[in-house]
Amino acid sequence: MPMSGAQLAARIAFSLQDERSAFMASYRKFRFAMPDRANPLIDTIDEREAEQLQRVFGNRICHTVRHPYPVSVPALFDAVRPLVEA
Repeated sequence: MPMSGAQLAARIAFSLQDERSAFMASYRKFRFAMPDRANPLIDTIDEREAEQLQRVFGNRICHTVRHPYPVSVPALFDAVRPLVEA
């Protein structure tokens, strides 16, 4: 199913936020203990990632691929091959 690159970028951004949730929980505890020790790279990661993802994917046509889990990688490749080669 076709999807805009902007939609994909937004989904990836939320996925990345989830993947670093444990790290961010530790960082918030650190900031609680030392509120004057901010890290601008960490504090702005969500915005910077979202901008970069939009820059990379925003103007592309993407596709949603639904598959069973666990997935057969060869079968998945065969299913998306026509989209990649088009």
